[in-house]
This record gives sequence, structure tokens and C-alpha cells, in this order.
Amino acid sequence: MRRVLLALMILCYPLTAHAALTLQEVRTASNNVIVVYFKSTTINATEVNTASLAQWTVNGQPVTAINKYVMQADSCDHYIYLTVPPLVSGTT
Repeated sequence: MRRVLLALMILCYPLTAHAALTLQEVRTASNNVIVVYFKSTTINATEVNTASLAQWTVNGQPVTAINKYVMQADSCDHYIYLTVPPLVSGTT
């Protein structure tokens, strides 16, 4: 009886998950779009805050537009598309 009770307690014990949102990659999509790719261990399409343009800056300047694409499965892949002034080849 004690073994059954112990087994039930172990099975019913709430599991704690450590959610992690990690930056995976930054790349260009065109001469004025930068893609920022985040991977998450949770399924939450709104985990990356894109509500405010002022929170996203490139070279100290706020981006002009933000679009996002989120793929949900066992985890979330967040692709954030930042529209910026035209990028110049060969500059940092």
C-alpha cells in the first residue's frame, strides 16, 4: 500500500519547467530587413515582445516596422523581421 501511495505521489508531483528564450541567429533578408531568430522551450506566440518599435533598435535607431512569424510545435521558433533604413554593403 505504501509503495502504491509513494508511486502516486511521485507521478502527481508537479513538474517544473525552466523556460528559455535564446537568440539563435541574426541575418539580413534584404537591403532593409534584418531577421532575428529566437528559439524557446515553451509554446507561447507572444513571448517575444514586438509591441513597441522603440524597444527594437539597430545602431541606436528605432526600427521602422516589425513583423513576426512564429512556428509552434514542441517549442516555439520566433522569426522577427525588423525593417530598417537601407543597409550599406561593407559597413558595420
